[in-house]
Amino acid sequence: MTQYATDLSESERHRVLASGRRRTVLNIIVGQTGPLELEDLATEVARAEFDGQPSTEATVGRVLASLHHRHLPILDEFGVVDYDSECKQVAVVATAPRRLVGHP
Repeated sequence: MTQYATDLSESERHRVLASGRRRTVLNIIVGQTGPLELEDLATEVARAEFDGQPSTEATVGRVLASLHHRHLPILDEFGVVDYDSECKQVAVVATAPRRLVGHP
């Protein structure tokens, strides 16, 4: 059974937000009206992590692998984002931002 953001305990919220990369992902996708392609998200995360500098293809590739294999599955598991690993698209769950800070 999938756990949704409404069910997150304080400890689980801390786990979700412990990673700077996951916080960066959330900052990028909150407010998006539709899903983002994984490669576009990886490019934006790399840009954010390197102070807005253009990123090399290798850097974006490493960020993409990290998002795909580690960070997006965690965010998806806790119902914060919807990540379709087959289509390589990610979208924020509409109520996730409020619930991550502990508001119903």
